[in-house]
Amino acid sequence: KLNLTSGLVVSDFEALIAMNTAYKHFKIVLEPGGAVALAAALSKKVDIKNKNVLVIASGGNVDKNVFENCLKTEAI
Repeated sequence: KLNLTSGLVVSDFEALIAMNTAYKHFKIVLEPGGAVALAAALSKKVDIKNKNVLVIASGGNVDKNVFENCLKTEAI
């Protein structure tokens, strides 16, 4: 039996920033849903300071227009 004790939410904007970051720094194409864990880490919704962190980023099934939009999206 699995009990979920907490969860978090990232915005569409945060997912686009994560997609942008993954592509620019690692040359990885991510779909928005596959970028959620990275978005949570980048937006500091989880405490990763001074920790070893593994982020699972998956899926390259992204609409061309969404991907082009992510490339234009910059962090504020």
